[in-house]
Amino acid sequence: MKTIMFFVILFSGLSFNSYAQVFFNYTANSGYGYYDEISGGTISSAAGDGGSEIVTLPFPFHFADSVFNKAKISTNGWVQLGAAYSGAGNINDLADPAYKNFIAPLWDDLYADAQSEIRYKTVGAYPARYFVVQWKNIRWESNFITNRKSFQVIFSEFDGSMIFSYGSSSGNSDISCSIGIVNQAGGLNNFISVSLSSPLPYFISLSNTVSDNNISPLSLLPENSQIIFFPIDNYRPVKLYQVPDTLFAGTPNQKIIGILHCTHPGPVLTPPWMTKLKFNTFGTSDTSNILRAKLYSTGYNPQFSTQQQIGATVENPGNEFEIGNLSHIYYGVDKAVYFWLVFDIAPTAHLGNMIDATCTLIESQGCCPSVIPDTTLAAGYHVIGNGGVSGTFKIGSNENFNKINDALNFLNSSILTGPVNIEITDSYNPAAEVFPIVIPYIQNTNDSNKVTIYPAANVSQLILSSDKPSTVIFNNSSNIVFDGRAGGTGTTKTLTIKNTSPVGNAVSFNDATNVTIQYCNLTAVCNQKEKGIILFDNSDYFQNSNILISECSISGNEQTPPFIGVNFLPGSYNSQSEIKNCAVNNFLKTGIFIGSDYNSKITGCSIYNSPSIVIDTVIGIYCNDYSPTISGNKIFNINGTEKVTGIYIPNSSSQKIFNNFITLGNNTDTEIEGINFNGEYASNILIYNNTILIYGNYSGLKLSAGILRQNQTYNAGFSFKIKNNIVINRRTTSSANWVNLAIDIEDDRRNPELDYNNYYSSPGTFFGKWKTNYAFYINDWQIYTGQEQNSTSKDVNFISNSDLHLTGASLGDVDLTGTPIPIVQTDIDGEPRNQIHPYMGADESLDFPLPVELVSFSAESNVDDVLLSWTTASEINNKGFEVERSIKNHPLANGLKIKNFEPIGFVNGKGTSTELNHYSFKDETVSAGKYIYRLKQIDYDGSFEYSNEIEVEIGVPDEFVLYQNYPNPFNPTTNIQYAIASTQHVQLKIYDVLGNEVAVLVDEEKSPGNYSVEFESKNVASGLYFYSLTAGSLKQTKKMLLIK
Repeated sequence: MKTIMFFVILFSGLSFNSYAQVFFNYTANSGYGYYDEISGGTISSAAGDGGSEIVTLPFPFHFADSVFNKAKISTNGWVQLGAAYSGAGNINDLADPAYKNFIAPLWDDLYADAQSEIRYKTVGAYPARYFVVQWKNIRWESNFITNRKSFQVIFSEFDGSMIFSYGSSSGNSDISCSIGIVNQAGGLNNFISVSLSSPLPYFISLSNTVSDNNISPLSLLPENSQIIFFPIDNYRPVKLYQVPDTLFAGTPNQKIIGILHCTHPGPVLTPPWMTKLKFNTFGTSDTSNILRAKLYSTGYNPQFSTQQQIGATVENPGNEFEIGNLSHIYYGVDKAVYFWLVFDIAPTAHLGNMIDATCTLIESQGCCPSVIPDTTLAAGYHVIGNGGVSGTFKIGSNENFNKINDALNFLNSSILTGPVNIEITDSYNPAAEVFPIVIPYIQNTNDSNKVTIYPAANVSQLILSSDKPSTVIFNNSSNIVFDGRAGGTGTTKTLTIKNTSPVGNAVSFNDATNVTIQYCNLTAVCNQKEKGIILFDNSDYFQNSNILISECSISGNEQTPPFIGVNFLPGSYNSQSEIKNCAVNNFLKTGIFIGSDYNSKITGCSIYNSPSIVIDTVIGIYCNDYSPTISGNKIFNINGTEKVTGIYIPNSSSQKIFNNFITLGNNTDTEIEGINFNGEYASNILIYNNTILIYGNYSGLKLSAGILRQNQTYNAGFSFKIKNNIVINRRTTSSANWVNLAIDIEDDRRNPELDYNNYYSSPGTFFGKWKTNYAFYINDWQIYTGQEQNSTSKDVNFISNSDLHLTGASLGDVDLTGTPIPIVQTDIDGEPRNQIHPYMGADESLDFPLPVELVSFSAESNVDDVLLSWTTASEINNKGFEVERSIKNHPLANGLKIKNFEPIGFVNGKGTSTELNHYSFKDETVSAGKYIYRLKQIDYDGSFEYSNEIEVEIGVPDEFVLYQNYPNPFNPTTNIQYAIASTQHVQLKIYDVLGNEVAVLVDEEKSPGNYSVEFESKNVASGLYFYSLTAGSLKQTKKMLLIK
């Protein structure tokens, strides 16, 4: 069985620099892509000074109106198609008519010595094979013998392109060379010479009249830069390719044909788009064998993938069918775009039958006309077979495969009919492995048919180490699990993936989806910001999606730490990836850098450094993402001399940041920020239930802030919410005019919401800044913000500076009571939150829940009874309530003189509860007079607590009366009594001095009688308030004073 496989090449859009620079139907463009050093294949006999070898090409290669089957490879950095040239070719002059059919990626007088190697290899399968010629560590022949360079030329069967790819350099870069191609005529107007004014991949210029034979210095050709030459004609028509696979009964997404559609040279104002494709089942024995037809697009990437289906699925296609509803599939200007027709084969398909199809029309709108593909396909190219791949394959000596890559290449040419395990045995020799380990596209993987790679149960340690650009590459992969546990069970990390190159990644992702890496040790020493221990790479067209890195150690070397731990490269396309329960440590600049992603998650990670790692500026999590979740993380021990930030949110939106421990501090003059977010493009940033500690003693004037919202001069974004956070700044300095804030809001545009937070800074400094106003006290802060009525300011007891779990008096502290938030159902440890009164901060203490809270207690009197009602928000070990009553002897105006309280009944409690519970008790042993009631809440251990008292008068009043509240002034509760003489709809409301409604105590119909209501002031600030009673057309208002 064969399948289509493509060499991995990344280009910057494949858009042409200038179509004025087209000569004998060829042009060139520069790009960027990893230099993927080949191994295997054949080592060339070309060596020494001017050595060469004639080789047979693995496929007929079309170049400049000729077809070639042989080529000569020279040590001087060129390949001559046809192998007719007999000279040494050591003088690099593209304009010399003696040179014909020359392909020169780096042409000069070069020398292949003992440190050098020339190798060639065929990669992939029809119709997209690549023939790769590689010069490794080639040196210059004279004068510059210390200069060496690695480079490749890659010939593409698929579209006739030639890719010049450049690797590492060494020595003095002051050398010269030629880069270009020459056709079969040679001489003036028959060559294309490349000139460079700045390092690749920037703009290149081409000439067919002047040969630039002195490209210098070598730094113009940096590692991972590329130049591609390609025939323009191949980028305009439609090409169809049959995919020579055996098809399997009962298997979906079987490739039938590949379609290469290329648009005309631009520019145009409106890119063309495709609207419909028409097909027939030319060559098919029986169309009933086809359940459905689908069309996939892989954009500019010639690797087949099922990531993006375009158009509608066609059920039971007949002899002719079409796929429409493409919704403006733009393919841009001067683009080669790839489409794939696939069939789902029926389980009852007849073995041995033929299945085939062809495309008869591509309809487009915009600048481009509809196209009839100009190709003729042979009938009956695909045969229905029975079988496929599943089960376990072992890697090691005398096992199924010696190398991991051998097993993956086998799966790449197979179709999965069930899950596959790749088990690495104790006889496996990593030194014999071919790196990088490339995990390719494998047909018919899905949620049920996963490929799982893991060490065998008896393997105690396995290290996969290389100095390649990546040790493991997930390239167009899907439904892969890389499990580092021996036997795939337990929690011990047996597998280590390591990279020793200063420019290499341990793992990289390119167009991968549904991939899991778990229980692995991942380590690298990469010192470039474009790299990472884990790299989510720039992809050609698709995005990396649904990647899970779980339970891994992502660690740099303490002596040579990498710049970044996990790097979602800016400009790459990623979505719904998660870094979960990982330790990310020993990095120089950023632990987790999200430069581009959608709906990412960073959960349960510990992000920290060894004490010896100190750099100027360091960030725990950098997140420039849409709708990410950052929760349950612990960020600590990251130190810098200039600036340290726990979580940094630049131009981003819809962030959810909750349940994080952030503890930062040192004794140097360093700017420190727990969470720093700005306003540009920021919408609906939610900062909930975080615990932040800033600490240290220093001498200097650098700012520190637990939470900082930066000011923006334009586009202040949308709202943000800060609730239920504990933010403590204990940082002090010996310098005057120092400012170490718990919270700093520089920009309050777009109606932010702040409440239920605890802010604290060291004595003698401000704890908060609202725009330009500094606050010493919580009352000041409430005035400046106009909110935060339920916030407080007090120091908190933590286990240590590095462990922010609550301890001591902070356990059970009612001042740390927050408010329920739907997205925060558990705490940092996964323990459930109290659904009524959760703790502020990331730690919810189940062993010390907040005590029984009585949220209401009221009484209603009739002629011969009194109904008592009360509600609790939460209860702990509550046995129940003893109801107590006393008779009032004197009117309220003469003072309060009462008899002793006596118990009149008992109501069972709910034990321990986090829900609202409602209780009632009716006293039917009363006569005319005034009574006072209270509740005695009793715990199972015998401890008790009294409620506030309420007063009731028995007997029908003859007037409408609102009494003065008692006590007054009050803190925190007061009783309000009123009387109505007839049945009325009654409203009792509280207002502040500005007339804003603060609370509604009563809003219902009441019978004649005397009533008492308790007002609890926990949620309001100190000050003067009004309470107003309305019954029908009657209304009375009185004042009361709250002093906290």
